Amino acid sequence: MRGPRTTSGTLVDSEVETGAVAQIFVPGSGPLEIDVVSQERRLQGQSPYVVNAGANWATSSGRTSVTLLFNRFGPRISQVGSQFLESVFEEGRSQFDLVFAQAVGSQVSAKLSATNLLPAHYRFTQGGDLLRGWQPGRAFSLSLSWQPVGDRQGTKR
Repeated sequence: MRGPRTTSGTLVDSEVETGAVAQIFVPGSGPLEIDVVSQERRLQGQSPYVVNAGANWATSSGRTSVTLLFNRFGPRISQVGSQFLESVFEEGRSQFDLVFAQAVGSQVSAKLSATNLLPAHYRFTQGGDLLRGWQPGRAFSLSLSWQPVGDRQGTKR
């Protein structure tokens, strides 16, 4: 068997500074200035780190292959807070997926996919307290595909 493996990682340090005065327009009254509380925070939706890894193995004939995929991201701001409420964070989580493909004969292939193999909990917190959360569960799919001989790329009829 042979197979490439890929891994990538990203570390991000982002910062937004808010504050000073915001100007809004009120119909019939004109512009109005509002003092905004100064705040330093990460960018909304920006995780401090992301890790992706993948491996693919295939037989020399290419008739059988297995692919493993892993993803992990760190906590990120889901909803930006205000001067009265703290930001809502989507807590970090991992995902692990597996795909197995097998040729069955010369025109038929089967593929089995399994996603969310790790018990990934979707958790949203505010001020350290759980605001909402769920566990999506695992998903499995099996597919068969048929490719007539005359429809293959590079094959003339």
